[in-house]
Amino acid sequence: MEITVLVDNNTFTDEHFLGEPGLCYWIKVDGKRILFDLGFSDVYIKNAEKLKINLRRTDFIILSHGHNDHTQGLKFSPNLSHKVTLISHPDCLLPKYIAATKEVFNNETIFSVIGGFHLRGEAKKRLEETVKVLSRKVSGKIYPAHCSDFKAKCFLAQHLNTKEVFVSQKLHFA
Repeated sequence: MEITVLVDNNTFTDEHFLGEPGLCYWIKVDGKRILFDLGFSDVYIKNAEKLKINLRRTDFIILSHGHNDHTQGLKFSPNLSHKVTLISHPDCLLPKYIAATKEVFNNETIFSVIGGFHLRGEAKKRLEETVKVLSRKVSGKIYPAHCSDFKAKCFLAQHLNTKEVFVSQKLHFA
């Protein structure tokens, strides 16, 4: 599986990609191409063009939840070359739901977590609870992204195998 970050709050200087307070991932797995969330605007399209990703070849669009910073980009969606399956889910994956996620996957080890952890302006207690759950349930890297502030990312990095997330980044999972 390959995940390319098309939209996030974080960009690197001199890379000249656009960022926004939204989220969009381009996922390639088993010959399928998935747009996971679409951000707030057409930024995902502009970044995909720069990365030479052909969004017209999308097989699935998955909307994790209904917030406009994950769904509003749908109105900018490019003309697709074929029918696309749209999957939407009403819940947001917060770190506190990792335990429930583990039950869904028959108690298998969760290899890695990437996404919006929604840790902004949080008290130390919530950060400690998040670290406690993630350290017990996730065997690999943690990628805190969208809606996670600098303080939270630093705290997680002090206690977990944490990696930065930025627009144009490619992550590979076997």
